[in-house]
Amino acid sequence: SSQAKNPQDICYNIPGTYAVTLTAGNLAGLSLPVTKTAFITVNPALKDSVIYVADTIGKWIIIDAQYSGIDYSWSPPSLVTSTGTKLTKHFVERDTVLNCLLTDYNGCPVRTIVNIKALPQTPIIIPKNLLWAPNAISANGDNLNSGWRAQGTDIKSYNVKIFDRWGKRVFETDNIFQTWNGSTNGIDITDNVFFYIIKATFENGETRLLKGDITVVY
Repeated sequence: SSQAKNPQDICYNIPGTYAVTLTAGNLAGLSLPVTKTAFITVNPALKDSVIYVADTIGKWIIIDAQYSGIDYSWSPPSLVTSTGTKLTKHFVERDTVLNCLLTDYNGCPVRTIVNIKALPQTPIIIPKNLLWAPNAISANGDNLNSGWRAQGTDIKSYNVKIFDRWGKRVFETDNIFQTWNGSTNGIDITDNVFFYIIKATFENGETRLLKGDITVVY
């Protein structure tokens, strides 16, 4: 209770709805006191949040402040893309701790602490003795997917022959980096399905034959 005209710093430790009664009269006692009652709802205070995130080094991740509010402040500011929003982005480089101090809709401050664990990148393992060839190319002049060649790893020697549907050889090379553009001697071929035979020898001495067809789209 208080007899002050404008009491300050009234604190409710337990959330709930409280009745507040005001009784007022003049100092001379010339009029009857007037009593008014109002109800105040006290919301539970938000608790500071600590979250843990683990992601791969070299990735952008989205960080959430967890609570909705009217004001946000992320720190360190140099490690996020936006310091004044609920959601922000962080580029994972090392183990990091981010802090967000926000003001909720009741005007109360609350903090979110984000612990980021940087995980090592998974190494890309390239299979040994790999031999692969595409099954289609485009010969319409747009320079997109316009050349055909095989690809592989650990190849010591290589030969490919390409035939039309009647068995006529239209292309041959021992250079795995040389491409075929769907023509023979610089002249476009009207057929659109061809067949190839690849013979490859790998560094460990293994020899492999690969056969398949190629669709040429004009």
